[in-house]
Amino acid sequence: MKHVLLATTALAMSASVAAADMALKMSGTAGAGVITAKTAPSDSAKYQNTNGNYVAYSGVDINLSASVDLDDGTVITFSDDIGGGGLLDTGDDEIDDQGMDIGHPAVTVATSAGLTVVLDGNGIDDVFDDSKTGDLSLAMSLGGLTATTVMDLDKNGSSSYSLSYGMGDLSVGYKGTDSNDANVAANIITASYSTGPFAMSVGMDSTDGTAGSDKGFASLTYAADSMSITYKAQEDDATGKDIGKDYTISGSFSAMGMKISGESNEAENWEVDVTYDLGGATVQVGVNDAETTYAGVSFTF
Repeated sequence: MKHVLLATTALAMSASVAAADMALKMSGTAGAGVITAKTAPSDSAKYQNTNGNYVAYSGVDINLSASVDLDDGTVITFSDDIGGGGLLDTGDDEIDDQGMDIGHPAVTVATSAGLTVVLDGNGIDDVFDDSKTGDLSLAMSLGGLTATTVMDLDKNGSSSYSLSYGMGDLSVGYKGTDSNDANVAANIITASYSTGPFAMSVGMDSTDGTAGSDKGFASLTYAADSMSITYKAQEDDATGKDIGKDYTISGSFSAMGMKISGESNEAENWEVDVTYDLGGATVQVGVNDAETTYAGVSFTF
């Protein structure tokens, strides 16, 4: 009887494994080029230079994942990345160092009910400030409502949270943290509406216990065909008044495989980035007011 029970259990386990869909995936990015800056444009000392000379960079980032689909619709995924050298970050005009080996993989559990749980030690972007990271993320989607929280599980760690709801062309959002860069609570409330090629947004940015910290802002975007332009105005950082004194204007234009994008603000900070699709690889060229310039090529696989 004991042998019959063992055989039955083994058969049931084998059937469960056979019924589950398993997958191994690999993707990545490779790139190379040159960069120069008067300020250190990198998270690696190898690429930092303040004398205006060009520095060559090259790197590869390989993303690996293993996942299994359970019978109830839940998907469990382990993921990590390996790589070497450095890759261009056009968002921050700098070179990002690439890790050499597999560390602690991120674990994602996505249920059919709309709940997603992610566990990744110091590897999850804070939803309020992406310069901070957390260890555990919980996200829930139900209809047009989405709620997310990211927690740093350290003893003195912070938590951030966001809530958004979309209904047709109208959406509202709220995100906050119990500890921002100044170690105080802060939050942002927004409302957005789009019609045709226009999108409009208004909101309020608040920091607890800080005089003049409640700053309103508004933005207007026009996007049609291959062109888009956005103007965002906000109240002055120092006084919390005079909306429009602080502003950002950005835009982009695409044609024949080339995309030109730029951004400027009231402090005369600006940047211009150009990409050109080679049909399998992309050329990237850029310059900003801090005298950072770069030129490179990259492709994804």
